[in-house]
Amino acid sequence: MNTSAPRFLIPESEPIRVTDGMIELPASATMEQLRQDPHLIDQFPGWREKLRVLASHILRHRATLGGNLVNASPIADCAVLLLALDAHIQLVSSQGARRRFPLRTFFQGYKTLDLNSDELVESLWVTKQDDPQLWNYAKVSKRERLDIASCNSAAVFTLDNGAFISVGLSLGGVAPVPFTARRTMAWLRGKALTQETFLGSLEILQAEISPIDDVRGSAEYKRRLASALMADHYLHCFSDICSYDDFVKAGAL
Repeated sequence: MNTSAPRFLIPESEPIRVTDGMIELPASATMEQLRQDPHLIDQFPGWREKLRVLASHILRHRATLGGNLVNASPIADCAVLLLALDAHIQLVSSQGARRRFPLRTFFQGYKTLDLNSDELVESLWVTKQDDPQLWNYAKVSKRERLDIASCNSAAVFTLDNGAFISVGLSLGGVAPVPFTARRTMAWLRGKALTQETFLGSLEILQAEISPIDDVRGSAEYKRRLASALMADHYLHCFSDICSYDDFVKAGAL
């Protein structure tokens, strides 16, 4: 027996709570706890309904946030969702030392994480907002539920005077890691809510992603899915400004 190996006391699932203006998500929380949390439901309209596509009823009650993240899949549903929410991740070592940093830097390469051998994921942190936010989550898979996505995506939009002041945008299946579309996000900041802006962002996104051929689809197929998912975010959040036909006529879909 190797008595020098680090030992952890892994707690049972803990409640999600608000601490110092942040929503604290324990790594041991299940996907179903995430889906049913009242703080997140209040902050993100339609949260509970949108997250029904995460796994099956049985798996959502067993699978944890920490497990979904450390699996390091490029299409991990919880990773993609939390990246768009600009979540931070907190790690704890066997000696009790803690590190907290942006989740987007946790994923360093395919199946490669900023996680030392003596560390566990302890919690995730999302900023608590007083007002509901414009957001959307969508995935494309052969089955609506209980299936791994070919591509998935989440977006959060903050507006002022008819323009974007901040954007959170993430995608899965378009890069070796769950991907934060930072160039597209930066390009959108300050832009007016117009059809030209929506279409222009799809071009920026296409230049930013790097999908590959695999068992879930060709690189070209995933590029088309990325545009379709981005259009879905706009159609969900800004249906009074754009329509599906607008994207089709522009050749974006």
